[in-house]
Amino acid sequence: MMNSNLIMILAMIIAFLYVQLIMRFTFGWFSLDNNLSSYSVVSNSTTFSVIVAARNEETSITRCLESIALQNYPAHLFELIIVNDHSTDNTQGLVHQFIENHLGLSVRLLNAKGEGKKKAITEGIKIANGKMILVTDADCIVSKGWIKSFSLAYEKSSTKCISGPVKIIGNGIFAGIQGLEFMSLIGSGAGSIGGRMPVMCNGANFCYEKAAFEEVGGFKGNDNYASGDDVFLMLKITKQFGVGKVTFLKDQAAIVTTESQPTLSSFLKQRLRWVSKSPGYTDFGIIMTALSVFLANLWILMGLGFGLSTGLWQPFLLVSISKLIIDLPLLFYVSGFLNQKKLLIYYLPVQIMMPFYVVLIALVGLFSTVSWKDRQVK
Repeated sequence: MMNSNLIMILAMIIAFLYVQLIMRFTFGWFSLDNNLSSYSVVSNSTTFSVIVAARNEETSITRCLESIALQNYPAHLFELIIVNDHSTDNTQGLVHQFIENHLGLSVRLLNAKGEGKKKAITEGIKIANGKMILVTDADCIVSKGWIKSFSLAYEKSSTKCISGPVKIIGNGIFAGIQGLEFMSLIGSGAGSIGGRMPVMCNGANFCYEKAAFEEVGGFKGNDNYASGDDVFLMLKITKQFGVGKVTFLKDQAAIVTTESQPTLSSFLKQRLRWVSKSPGYTDFGIIMTALSVFLANLWILMGLGFGLSTGLWQPFLLVSISKLIIDLPLLFYVSGFLNQKKLLIYYLPVQIMMPFYVVLIALVGLFSTVSWKDRQVK
């Protein structure tokens, strides 16, 4: 009886921590400004350097660059810098072809000296002329109002760092599940920023002042991690300038779109690469967020085992039902913002799979080495 009481108390603590966390993210989402269209003081004077780091992206690079070329922002106020990260396919040739077809745009191709995305971006920033650095990935598509949306947000708030929305698209059940799972990350990241506890952002849609990047030392201190060109930098900017200088751009014109991973293997490798940077986190908010999410999912598995072995299901039901209820409101509103409400049909299947997925990725990712773009990633 004593053990059962202790387990129930632990379940209540874990459920409480998780519910408090997601409530903060949910309220944070609603606190974000989504009324940029009413902002009338537009100077159209902010200059942008759009940087795309590319390695072996011959199947997607042209679509990405073409979408950037279609911006409804004055062409003399932005430049496009493509950093070729030692591609072994026809990426470089396709970029040259794009440049020849868009002589009216300021486009430069830079062959990276160092290896890896952070070094490629850093080399691009060194030659950038824009006040603001706007980064996306070579496999992404941006809308016509992408740069203008970031310009409005910056001119309205004079922020140092702006995280933008990203959504995953694709056909089939597996793509839909990925889209919903990724949506939870975007919503949590946006809500954490709105809740003045930034813990997450996405490098596929990320903007910051060049001067701020240089003042915080860029990616120095986190060079040994293959990913983290987004979160580590956001945290450094937050520490240097304050939480009020970091914002999330809650504007549909700023949404960047990318394709789902085609196979389970590629999906797991991507997620393992993302989690591989976890040992580098020292921020209290991120540590507590990661711990709360991990413990909630771990406890569901443990509670399931406890219930099967003892017949006492209260610990399992308390955490799993709490999670099931508290996760839905944020996903509901984020799915509406991303025009992906149809993905909510996968809500229950994703909730069932998440404990297994989160625990597996967390444990394996801390100790494994995966291959990404033909390179070994710690």
